[in-house]
Amino acid sequence: MRKMKRVQIAIIVMVVSLLIIRGEDNFDKANNQAKNVHGLSVSEFESEIEKIEQNEYKNLAYTKEYFTSNGLKWKYAFFYPKKATWWFLSEKIYVYTESDSILTKKVILCDKINVKKDLSDIKAKIEEKKKEISNFEKTFERPVVGKFIYGNPKSFDTWAPKFINPIELIKWQWNKITGRKVVFPTKEELKTEVPIKTPAFISDLEKYTKQVEKTAEVTWLGHACALVSIYGVNIITDPVFSPTASPMPVRMKAFLRHVDPPCKVEDLPEMHAVVISHTHYDHFDSKAIEGINKKSPNAVWYVPKGIDRLLKGHKVKNIVSMNWGECVKKDYKQADGNISTLAVTCVPSQHWSGRTAFDPFKDLWCGWVTSVSSNEKKLKNKSAFFAGDTGMCRKEFIKIGKWFNIDMGLIPIGCYEPSNFMHPQHISPKEALVIHDSIGAKKSMAIHWGTYDMGSSEDFLQPRQDLINNRSDLNIGEDKFVVVNPGESISF
Repeated sequence: MRKMKRVQIAIIVMVVSLLIIRGEDNFDKANNQAKNVHGLSVSEFESEIEKIEQNEYKNLAYTKEYFTSNGLKWKYAFFYPKKATWWFLSEKIYVYTESDSILTKKVILCDKINVKKDLSDIKAKIEEKKKEISNFEKTFERPVVGKFIYGNPKSFDTWAPKFINPIELIKWQWNKITGRKVVFPTKEELKTEVPIKTPAFISDLEKYTKQVEKTAEVTWLGHACALVSIYGVNIITDPVFSPTASPMPVRMKAFLRHVDPPCKVEDLPEMHAVVISHTHYDHFDSKAIEGINKKSPNAVWYVPKGIDRLLKGHKVKNIVSMNWGECVKKDYKQADGNISTLAVTCVPSQHWSGRTAFDPFKDLWCGWVTSVSSNEKKLKNKSAFFAGDTGMCRKEFIKIGKWFNIDMGLIPIGCYEPSNFMHPQHISPKEALVIHDSIGAKKSMAIHWGTYDMGSSEDFLQPRQDLINNRSDLNIGEDKFVVVNPGESISF
């Protein structure tokens, strides 16, 4: 019976894995492990370009020109013909750039530009491309919008490859059934390893409410769910309290919750805002949505495009549906008469969506930046970044770091093995630390770990240990990227 359930889970994961193989860009095989997690140095970039030049253009009369963008300081190389060649139907400029990936040293071909046969417009086309790069760096990237689906843009070069060998998928799932099993602690071990704490808002709601009128705090409620309270404004991220992160009943033993939430939905304080990143079951819990909507009917629900249709089905009325780069503000009057202004910005993430096998990519996905300012002069503006689920679209994270003053990052660290399948849609603990650095967060909290069986291959508590190890390797202090237990709060 147990083996049968494992087979069922394996089939589900295989179907989902095949559905996400819809990416636009090639994902090159790993070259060498990156020494510098923040990208290629100039010498490394030029070295990689020289290899490309020798391999691709050694018999052709091509020259190269280097270019570093003003905004993100991204490195580019233009390869263009020195003279026209009569045997080609058209001439091209090839544009190479370093990749978003931090796992491999990579230089990728990001564009092919047609030029006139007599090469008279080469310089103009290069300048046009430089201007395009400059404009790209001034705004957030936008998703691909089809007739019925959304997609990750082509600039997300670490997104899924065009084709993954189904045999590799079958091998992975077969190994999960017959090979080494993922290690899950017993219930007794979990009480010690991931002890559940009573949240401060349950211990003394009146004290908590008064305290957060003048401060900023975040409480981890398990997985990607966190309560962010800034200057009296309560914001909850991806509220999920379900015992299973799937549409199947608990008895099917699929994607079970191993660590209970530290509170019930009805225990939550009044919510002013709810932000949802996407529709996967571990981020979108219908019962939790109904419970919050019942207790906090005036809460505003901020969702990426398309998800409003699902919320309306749960009788939610105050919905703001947003695209990447859009921002909405709302004022809240506090008990002492001061005004707190909440600004919610929808930011890009590299992921996908879907509730069933029949609606992948139907709704958009995103991350969020929530900023609260007060008209009380001594209270400085505070901002929190919530990543949702994401792969490594590093240029977008650098933009967040340039345009926002991030005080707290809520960054996922789990569901990343095997990396060749998970890398396009989920970051590893090492990548989480790089995102922390890219967004310039003063402090970050690890989320998306130690809660559900997500079907990935790393051990249940491995994300926490990998984060601790990588934190040391990258010289990021434990007070800068924090690991807490469910129910615990930290100030920022």
